[in-house]
Amino acid sequence: MKLNQIQAIGRIGKDAVIHNHQGNQFLSFSLAIDETYKNRDGVKVERVTFYDCVSNQERFFKVANWLTKGREILVEGKPSVRTYEKDGKIYGTIKIEINNISLGSSPHDQRPAAAAGAAPATQAAPATQTTTAAATAGSFTSEAGSDDLPF
Repeated sequence: MKLNQIQAIGRIGKDAVIHNHQGNQFLSFSLAIDETYKNRDGVKVERVTFYDCVSNQERFFKVANWLTKGREILVEGKPSVRTYEKDGKIYGTIKIEINNISLGSSPHDQRPAAAAGAAPATQAAPATQTTTAAATAGSFTSEAGSDDLPF
């Protein structure tokens, strides 16, 4: 049995873009996961790891407008490493082939402007509040005697 799966929660580092490559569409964006820890000397260290997230699944194209810089998301998918050489140095990037996305909060909980052809967002009706009258002590009567109790 083999399992090659990653779950990562972080913030989008670069807005999602839908690319066309040789007749195929795919979605891409970067995911930044920051962590803070103290080193041996007790000094606070902050580190950010970036992941390149990609997918060719059409269902993710529909939420691309919501995948904006700063939004918190959960990404699930297959991880892989891509290496390349630049200026004589070898670099690597971590790529996630997305299987699932769960949206979290955005920096200001903003919604994107309605895209061409997209239906405008509807505002939910305010919830109605119901109140119940409190029972008074005299509103309950005891009809059962102590002999009627099963215990």
